[in-house]
Amino acid sequence: MKKFTHSLIIILSIFVLSACQSKWSPEVDLTPEERSAIEAEIVEIQSSIDEQISESEKADINTYIRMARKYEDLGSLKKSEAIYKQLIEEKRVSSTIHNNLAQLYETVEDYEKAIEQYTILTDTLFESQYLKNITWVYIKTGERKLAEKYFNAWQQAFRTTDVIIQDAIKELRAAEKAAKE
Repeated sequence: MKKFTHSLIIILSIFVLSACQSKWSPEVDLTPEERSAIEAEIVEIQSSIDEQISESEKADINTYIRMARKYEDLGSLKKSEAIYKQLIEEKRVSSTIHNNLAQLYETVEDYEKAIEQYTILTDTLFESQYLKNITWVYIKTGERKLAEKYFNAWQQAFRTTDVIIQDAIKELRAAEKAAKE
């Protein structure tokens, strides 16, 4: 019963959130055949999840991630977000989940939530490869000091630099200076 309830909660969450329209449901340029193929893959993935749940307590996390990515392909970002958030609520944490969720938030320009996810990756899970990603979000939000903090940490971790990021930070600094004058 517990397995069925778990699966039902995820499915219901997806359908409830799918009713939301906005940046979370962008128009995607898919042919009817491509859309049908992706929807068929989602049904197949859901069947796989149901089989895994019937065999054990929980389905494989990668199966859920595949389904979330397919919903993203369809432009159903709320459904994708619901899957990632459910996995996090279940304490099934992985770098992939937080990174995919951060990228999803960047797509809809919800930079505050993207920063939350990247911060979990960099400051809690100590995944230094995401320092560059959080740097870009801070550049997009105009927060130069935080962009510099994470960029410097990235440079130290990887012993390299990125001229494009340096230029973007210089532009932020120049804009700050011009605003003060």
